[in-house]
Amino acid sequence: MFFLLKNIFAKNLIDLLKSKNMTNQDLANYLNVTRQSVSRFTKGNILPSTFGYKNI
Repeated sequence: MFFLLKNIFAKNLIDLLKSKNMTNQDLANYLNVTRQSVSRFTKGNILPSTFGYKNI
């Protein structure tokens, strides 16, 4: 179940980034995290913290 949630979040995040014409680096700067963290979000490897969810 958790694996599915991460994949759904990753797909939605990728779609959002494309629709806003944003890069992983743009989102990383906005969230004050590393580009590598955003890359892990978009690959479905990890989920952002609660703080990150709120800001996305």
